[in-house]
Amino acid sequence: MPPKGKEKVKLPDYFERREDGDIRCLACESDWIKRSSVSKHQQSAGHVDSLRIYENRRVERAASNLRQSNAVDLSHPPPNQSVFTQQTDTWVSNDLRHLDINGLDTNNWDDVQFSAGVPDSPPLGSQLDSELPAFDIFEPDSDPEDNEFAMPLPQRIIDSLNQSAINLELLQAQFHNLNSTSNWAPYESKIMFLLDLLDNIPRLRLSTEHLKLIMWVMEEAGCHNIPTFNKLRSTQQQLRNICSVQSHQYQSSKGNVFDMLDIPQLIGRDLSNPIVAPHLVFYPEDSGNTLAESWQADKWKDKIPLDQLTPMYADGNKFYYVNELAHLHNGSYVIPNRWITRDGVLTADCWPVIWWSVPDDEPNSGFCVQQGLIQVPSTAFASNYYDLIEHMEPQSYRFAGPFTSYQRKMPNSLRQLTNNSEELLSCFIKPWCDNVSGGHTKQYQPHNNIYVAHANLPGNLLNQEYFVRFASTSTHTSSLEQFEAIKQQLE
Repeated sequence: MPPKGKEKVKLPDYFERREDGDIRCLACESDWIKRSSVSKHQQSAGHVDSLRIYENRRVERAASNLRQSNAVDLSHPPPNQSVFTQQTDTWVSNDLRHLDINGLDTNNWDDVQFSAGVPDSPPLGSQLDSELPAFDIFEPDSDPEDNEFAMPLPQRIIDSLNQSAINLELLQAQFHNLNSTSNWAPYESKIMFLLDLLDNIPRLRLSTEHLKLIMWVMEEAGCHNIPTFNKLRSTQQQLRNICSVQSHQYQSSKGNVFDMLDIPQLIGRDLSNPIVAPHLVFYPEDSGNTLAESWQADKWKDKIPLDQLTPMYADGNKFYYVNELAHLHNGSYVIPNRWITRDGVLTADCWPVIWWSVPDDEPNSGFCVQQGLIQVPSTAFASNYYDLIEHMEPQSYRFAGPFTSYQRKMPNSLRQLTNNSEELLSCFIKPWCDNVSGGHTKQYQPHNNIYVAHANLPGNLLNQEYFVRFASTSTHTSSLEQFEAIKQQLE
């Protein structure tokens, strides 16, 4: 409800008030604000610029109305009025009545061609109206739930372009507002993103007062849509609730309590980053005598247990797991034992599988697994285990007596970790400790930091500071005690 009593200061006519007492500035085309915020809004640089444009438009409209009201149509006299004298009933000579307001003879208009022809291209406003929505960059200028009569900003821009007299200054301000609020999720605007970036630069920390000063300078310089400092802090808290890495508290075997970040979440950031993810390697590589990356070492190829390597290969939504029967395009059957890259091609070391038929002994007939691994490229696989089960007759799917142990491993139990709906990849980490003990005073200050690196990344990226993940720090807990917490997380 509007405030009771009479206001001491009357609002200018470019403000409008709604029933709940909120105010909106017509000059800025802003959202609804509280009555107490009007004074601050009037002092903002954005309002001053918009008010100047608004007043210019009002003057132009008034001048246009005045010109229309002063125009005299010579073809018809005004009712009950004579321009010259009242002595004659004829307002003007009949010879002039066929002339228009500009003195042109209207009797000869039949032979005049008024068309300028068909335009080569549609008007700018109509063209933008049909093409810009395809870029999916438009959003309403205000929340429709707050003001159901508010016209979206893109529509206001298109309407302005379709006007005969285009106000370039107003269009520039509208496009600036459009670019600053579109496609910056989870941030509400580009300005909010940049302010949060300034507040979180690791090696250039800003105090609260510094950040407030920067925001004040931006507002004085005429930047639009500068959020309040409290709004910035509120947005940062919401982002922490959604995107932050969780921390867990641990108590070491010696009774020391410390916190450590969730390492799977730290490593998961690389997989969710569209710039980093293409560089990740999840399969060992047989590179011959070349040794340049971790996955080319003998440890990855021969010493790491097979159940710790990436157990599957994804062909679209079809997953081929190790220890499961698979069908190849050439009609043969295999059981993959390990996925490995050779000469840039992902291949599988497989056991060949054939059908063993025992005459007059159907129960003992079935699949027979041959010894000796063969190399099969991933492109040769046609059907995975579930495809075979779906299309194979029940009596046809069985292993001969000596090979039933293979059948008991199917399907691979690791499928349950992803509900058989997502890829399952193995990631390795390289943890280390950094003793940063010391101090500016003569007193010794012990300090132990734990860091991890994603070993699935190539070496040239691991050398960059960006890929060093901080895990924990403590002044009273030793490095071995913190490594114990890493082991607990991985288990």
